[in-house]
Amino acid sequence: MALLREQFGKILAKSANSIWSLVVQQATKEDLIYTIICAIPAGKVASYGQVAKLAGYPNNSRLVGRLLKV
Repeated sequence: MALLREQFGKILAKSANSIWSLVVQQATKEDLIYTIICAIPAGKVASYGQVAKLAGYPNNSRLVGRLLKV
């Protein structure tokens, strides 16, 4: 979880003064969740709860699961 938080923080830090910050402000819950999921490195895992917490919605782990349903 710490590695994922660090990597996601680096992504946000790189883009803090760019269009990315505007996109994040306009993003939906689902967009943020998908962005975090895409930032998980190959071979690493994160629980639905961890992803929801990183997105700023700690009580929405079921939403993460629903979005990942195949």
